[in-house]
Amino acid sequence: MPNGIAIDGKAEIWEFGSMKTTIDLPDSVFRRAKATAAVRGLSLKTFITEAVERQLGAEEKDWRTVLDHLPRVDKKTTEQIMCCVAEWDEIDLEFQKRQVEAEK
Repeated sequence: MPNGIAIDGKAEIWEFGSMKTTIDLPDSVFRRAKATAAVRGLSLKTFITEAVERQLGAEEKDWRTVLDHLPRVDKKTTEQIMCCVAEWDEIDLEFQKRQVEAEK
């Protein structure tokens, strides 16, 4: 202990190792996880680790990546759609006005 400082000779375990913990899972979930891991040739530890990492990664997805899966629409088609939406808005407004007048 040089200069009164304690040195952890196994510090790499804390950064790169694993931590044992207990997770309370419903029996049915545990059985399904264990069976699925076995079918895929994975250990239960690997299966659960990958599942948790996948779930954590899903939260980090940028919302724009969702847009990448939508079909592309050209400007002319977009204008036509917006025109139809405007027409339907007018029709809806007229309908609502008639409903209010009919209720009087």
